[in-house]
Amino acid sequence: MVLHNYFYRRWFRPYQNEIEAYRFFCKFITLYDLPEDALEGSLSESTVSTFVAMHKDICAEAETRRGIYTERLAAGDPEMAEKQRQDYPYGLNPKFYLVQPLFRALLVIVDLKDYDTEDSATVGRLPVSLVRTGIEDGLSSPITFKSIAAKIDGYAGETQAVVETDLETAVDFILGLEEREHAVFGSQPDTTTAVGLHRWENIEQEWREEWGESLVGPSSQWVDPAQFPV
Repeated sequence: MVLHNYFYRRWFRPYQNEIEAYRFFCKFITLYDLPEDALEGSLSESTVSTFVAMHKDICAEAETRRGIYTERLAAGDPEMAEKQRQDYPYGLNPKFYLVQPLFRALLVIVDLKDYDTEDSATVGRLPVSLVRTGIEDGLSSPITFKSIAAKIDGYAGETQAVVETDLETAVDFILGLEEREHAVFGSQPDTTTAVGLHRWENIEQEWREEWGESLVGPSSQWVDPAQFPV
């Protein structure tokens, strides 16, 4: 929970992040029955390769399910049609459930035995391994660790695709990459069209009655930060 709080307090900025379509920053996965080298505190290349392979499988499974749901909706599957009619913000529309390219490209490995009761204010000093998976399709440019070279404590293996650093540096690095990708591509999926396709019809109706216009995205443009600073 401390890690979760730390990540999201660093990432989330009230009424500035675009959180349409259940957008989130990262996915936490706890692993058990790890190889001996991981338990002893040193990650071998083979162990990292195992983690990366698992990560690739998770991404592939997400894309496979998205394709299946799309096909079932197109075929008029009654179960999927019923779910889409339910009062979910996006009507269970698979096109809004994307695995972001940056999610495919990076892993952060945290060894909980290094955790020493830090709270969310101090856990940034926790040592972590930051991993480039080698999957960079869809990114605006390749990922390098040059920008954090001064904060790298070591490497795992000869490829230098895995660096040892602290959690704060890793999160800063990923946030910077997210901003880079957003500057080039904007929101993916496009939140300008995503909002308005949700099922909050009563909220939209109240908005139109009050302001005389439709509620459209992205939500990061709904509040003037100069008038309402964080």
